[in-house]
Amino acid sequence: MGLVGFTKTLAREGVKYGIRATVIAPLAASAMTETVMPPDVLANLKPEFISPFVAAITHPDGPEASGKVFEVGAGWVAEIRWERSRGAVFKTDASFTPSAVSARTTCQPLVNAEYISSGCRKVV
Repeated sequence: MGLVGFTKTLAREGVKYGIRATVIAPLAASAMTETVMPPDVLANLKPEFISPFVAAITHPDGPEASGKVFEVGAGWVAEIRWERSRGAVFKTDASFTPSAVSARTTCQPLVNAEYISSGCRKVV
């Protein structure tokens, strides 16, 4: 998340100097993934399938991507954004235990999630 925060700040502060900054989270084959992924999957995770996106967003006439975060690889391109679920409130007394958290926290889809866009809070 540090790299994301740095890039978003650089994108905002760099506008007056013509600086653009984008985060790319690449999905690519590596020595680490060779032991856990089949060869046919690894064949689609080559850097060659990331570089067209990089070329497009760095071109002067390319799409505006400064300050954004992208997941890219194997022909997949997706913008990623930070969201927060509705959450849960707990009393800050002795009842706030790991068991209490486990009982109230479940992995559910983000319903009425909030995200920040252009300084405004939005609910989706």
